[in-house]
Amino acid sequence: MRKIAFLTTKAAEFPEDALKLCSELTPLVEPLENGGVFLDISGCGSSAKILSAVAHEVYQLSNSPVEIGLANSKLLAKTAIARRELPAQNKKNQIYRYIVNNEIKLIQVIHGREQKFLASISLKEFSPLAPKDARKLSRIGINTVGEIAALSSMQLQSLLGNDAYILLEQSKGIDRSPVLGLYPPGHIIYPLYFSEGCADLLIIERQIKDACRVLEAALIQRESGFSCLSMELQTETHHMRLEKKLNRLCYQAESLVHLTIGLLEGAGIREALQQCIIKLDGIALLSWREQDLFTQTSTYQKEQKDQQLQFALNNLENKFPGMLLKGQEINRREQILSLWDPWRQI
Repeated sequence: MRKIAFLTTKAAEFPEDALKLCSELTPLVEPLENGGVFLDISGCGSSAKILSAVAHEVYQLSNSPVEIGLANSKLLAKTAIARRELPAQNKKNQIYRYIVNNEIKLIQVIHGREQKFLASISLKEFSPLAPKDARKLSRIGINTVGEIAALSSMQLQSLLGNDAYILLEQSKGIDRSPVLGLYPPGHIIYPLYFSEGCADLLIIERQIKDACRVLEAALIQRESGFSCLSMELQTETHHMRLEKKLNRLCYQAESLVHLTIGLLEGAGIREALQQCIIKLDGIALLSWREQDLFTQTSTYQKEQKDQQLQFALNNLENKFPGMLLKGQEINRREQILSLWDPWRQI
């Protein structure tokens, strides 16, 4: 079971020293622009000790208590803090746990009670639902998340379109989006979990392609590229680490997909995959140049050709590892002279 925490304070930004402490306790730390932070503390030890240590550090640095939502998904962890009123409950049928003191205000959604926790939330407070869709549902008498969960996928699709299935899962407390490892900024981590194991390569490749699109967006936001790709693969009996170093920065999802799937196929795994962690290292700023519109062959076009060549070489290297031999680049002047002198050696 995943343990996802969302932390926020009244301070404008989450303290830097507190982020460093978080990164020491778990590799999956995802700071947000609004000052909140997601932590994936699954398998990292006692969640109570981890969150108490972070809350104490934040309180010492900012003299402000920390509000924490703890659940099995990002959606529920953030909703636990954001909702205005908590649902009614009794001791025999608890939906959540509530802990408050000088340093911490913690709301933990109990596993298995996610749908009940969301049921009474109004559509305006439910962040996955767009305002226009909330108004559309309100016109036909649907005003809470629980009423959405009671609909069938066909009914919801006829009302809202193709995204209805995802919304229906979210209304029942199901959210599979992972916490990214974005801190410290020298690397980016994307975890893929297969709780029951997965041996179907097509399903794994589809998940990897989705992950690569998210990683590309994160790199573009930073205006950066990576020079080292590593993967950690976990099966029931084996754990292996694969690595690929590049000779130039890369940020495009298409290249990342080829590199990642190439490493996966080269590993020759025959068991069901339980976990796949993609990590990008060597992150550095890309050097951007304006396109030259006044010359026939611009620097931009040359860079595009270089990127295409490098992309093709990476694909060949993945298919034939250690078998490629790169020759010396031919001087342009010698190429031109060889057109007039056929005996000239290049």
